[in-house]
Amino acid sequence: MYRFIVNPVSQSGKGEEIWQLVRARLEELHVEYQVYRTEKQGDMTRMAAEAQASGDADDPIIAIGGDGSLNDVINGLDLAQKPVIGMIPAGSGNDFSAGIGLPRKAMDALDGILGCAAPHLIDAGETVCTVDDVDGGSREIRRSFIVSSGIGYDADVCEQVNVTKLKKILNRLHLGKLTYFAIGFKLFWTYKKAGGTLTIDGTSQPVSCLGFLSAHNTIYEGGGYPFAPDASPFDGRLSLCVTAPKKRRVFFIAFLLSKTTPGFHTRFKDIFNVDCSEASLSLDIPLPVHTDGEVVGHCSAVTFRVLPGCLRLLGQTSGH
Repeated sequence: MYRFIVNPVSQSGKGEEIWQLVRARLEELHVEYQVYRTEKQGDMTRMAAEAQASGDADDPIIAIGGDGSLNDVINGLDLAQKPVIGMIPAGSGNDFSAGIGLPRKAMDALDGILGCAAPHLIDAGETVCTVDDVDGGSREIRRSFIVSSGIGYDADVCEQVNVTKLKKILNRLHLGKLTYFAIGFKLFWTYKKAGGTLTIDGTSQPVSCLGFLSAHNTIYEGGGYPFAPDASPFDGRLSLCVTAPKKRRVFFIAFLLSKTTPGFHTRFKDIFNVDCSEASLSLDIPLPVHTDGEVVGHCSAVTFRVLPGCLRLLGQTSGH
């Protein structure tokens, strides 16, 4: 049985529109399915856990929403069981679908899921950090990601994008990706720089003027920016994007041009990509941390690690 978890308000109601199209196709084809419809934050994670517990281990769990919705789903699943998942994109950025080569149109994605004879084994990532609570205490955050996770500027952009009214306006105009550019442009001139120590697969090195560090399971982030052009969820590795330029204008030019020329940012000093299994970063000031665009808190130390082959993905991909 296919189990669909729908975020009806994704991209200003596009999730609901897509679900109605999907439902009609399922009925037409006499496909057995069950639907879970979210109403509030946290529902997708809870419903994913319920769907996995109530079904067979091979029952596909399909997210209809954006990258954040898919993140919520995988964080409700027991990844040790290698659950079967699928994605029908209905978000602003849809970086997962773009990065792995899944169809961008909802009905094409559904056809790929229904016609997939054998799922693809793919990686995910895990982020571990300690954040301070408002009451003075602290707590460990451990969260999986499927697109990317980062600390610093990119997380700061995500935090602002998720609260700005501009996102809803641009989504209604089908220009949601411009939200990332607008907020990103604003924050280029105000983001905090940090110094500290970066440890990659056991080897440490100092960093200064860090703008952000992101760990990628797939290529894109922030609505189509190829920060990790060689990233692949099939290789058992994460691709780090380390950005620590001393001059802000270098940072701006590098990533503005990388949108149209993947990898252009690595031509600049103090900006580089490197593959690894695990990376840890300790900083002299706390910075925001995100997983798949959802900010989990602010911290001064974070670890990213790969979870190789922990998911089985249904769909027709051009990348594998």
